[in-house]
Amino acid sequence: MPQQLRWRYSQPKPHLRNFYANDDFGKDYLAGIKDVFGDKASKLIVAEESYETSEPSIDAHIVKLKGTGADVFVNIATPKFAAQAIKKIAELEWKPMHHGRLVRLKAAA
Repeated sequence: MPQQLRWRYSQPKPHLRNFYANDDFGKDYLAGIKDVFGDKASKLIVAEESYETSEPSIDAHIVKLKGTGADVFVNIATPKFAAQAIKKIAELEWKPMHHGRLVRLKAAA
């Protein structure tokens, strides 16, 4: 995904929103995105919003991110919250470029 984002941000006036879990995975992934863009990251990333995995719904976070006016949504969420984000984005009739990261959870044997 970082290469796809790099291409998107070579286009005129990109604005990135990051939505991530407030845990090590989410924070590390966010750091990786910032590394890809280097010095340009502070100009490209207009909003960051984290959620706690104990939250029942992330709807308020998505509404807040929509209000930033950015045109790219980077969804660094676990499956439950990624699905909630997709649903809320559709309900809001918001149409950002949506980059999602597939996170697989494997049950212990």
